[in-house]
Amino acid sequence: MPEVTLTITIHMDNAAFQDDPSIEAARILRELAQRLDGHPHFSEGHSQALHDANGNEVGNAVVRWRPRNCGRRNTR
Repeated sequence: MPEVTLTITIHMDNAAFQDDPSIEAARILRELAQRLDGHPHFSEGHSQALHDANGNEVGNAVVRWRPRNCGRRNTR
């Protein structure tokens, strides 16, 4: 079975994060969770753009697949 990762990147250096960055980050993550809930099957490279409350793109969430032990030392 391949190793599957979901990497979430949020750039928090704009006005939407000025008052309380944790509130805006949580809002973005809740919105992402709702979108992912409707996507039961991910494919390699599947990406979701993330937007702040002002509509600016502030990051993304990317699914990556790779075979087990790819670039890793076997520890057996």
